[in-house]
Amino acid sequence: MAASSASVEVVSRRRPARARDKGVVDLAGDVLKEIGVLIQTELQLLRAEISEKLTFTAWSAALIGAGALLLMATIVLLLQAAIAGLVAYGFSWPVAILIVAAVTLLVGAGLIWFGINRLSLDRLAPSKTIDQLQKDSTIATMR
Repeated sequence: MAASSASVEVVSRRRPARARDKGVVDLAGDVLKEIGVLIQTELQLLRAEISEKLTFTAWSAALIGAGALLLMATIVLLLQAAIAGLVAYGFSWPVAILIVAAVTLLVGAGLIWFGINRLSLDRLAPSKTIDQLQKDSTIATMR
């Protein structure tokens, strides 16, 4: 009887130790869970960055629209007021019209150029997500 109680003691001591040790299947399951969490996190980062880029694009488009609106308003207002003012200072009508047209062209083109330059492909690419994916890939291949 003493031998059987000693063997029961040994078995009872071993089982909790085995329960704490994870098997290959458990480790693989944990790895798959971690990969799932990583993919979810990366997708959340991608969504946030795309949202940020869309907001940035909308602001740039608004600048372009404001530039175009300013061009139209400038044409109307300057053709009426500035031309008359230049004529009052002694310029002829054709010279006054050319001066107003040149100023309007420069201001409007400058606004549109500024808006278009803000829409470069480098600024629109999801660079934070790409950097994070590269870091994750590097870490995953190091193991």
